Amino acid sequence: MDSPLNSAKRLVAKVFAKKSPQKVAKDQEWKAYKAKRRESERALKRHRRNARMDGYKNH
Repeated sequence: MDSPLNSAKRLVAKVFAKKSPQKVAKDQEWKAYKAKRRESERALKRHRRNARMDGYKNH
């Protein structure tokens, strides 16, 4: 069974559809795309971490 983080990463990858550098015309666009994807993954992790911490506080 997949860990929740792996399935979350897969979800992010699906949303961004893993474009290849050849499909993205300019290098700058590719870098911006990668940064945005990384940011989404971080936000997802942060959200999950915050949810976990809230769970600990409530017990």
